Amino acid sequence: GVDPSSATYKWNFEEDGRELDDNDTVSGTTSDSVIIKPEAIPRSGSISIECNVTFPSGSSGLGIIQVPLHRAPVCSTDEGCLQLSSNVSSLPYVTFPATTNDFSSPEDGET
Repeated sequence: GVDPSSATYKWNFEEDGRELDDNDTVSGTTSDSVIIKPEAIPRSGSISIECNVTFPSGSSGLGIIQVPLHRAPVCSTDEGCLQLSSNVSSLPYVTFPATTNDFSSPEDGET
């Protein structure tokens, strides 16, 4: 079997040509989960987040999630409002459920 604790993780996204770095997150970009700070989230369009998981054997995989944004997101916490965590219980298929904390992106006409 594969030991999930031996995996390495690298989280990334591009916003206006800028890659996600540790200053954009609460948790860093190399842990098994990422918490993105509100100011790092694009103001419109969408956010595409990817995680590259690599095991010591050399096996790797890439997971990508895209979240549409109708307008600038509203987040009522400075601690980060978008979190993705790995679910290694499904190895060899690692999933990354997304959770939000006081996050909204209202459609036009909504408040």
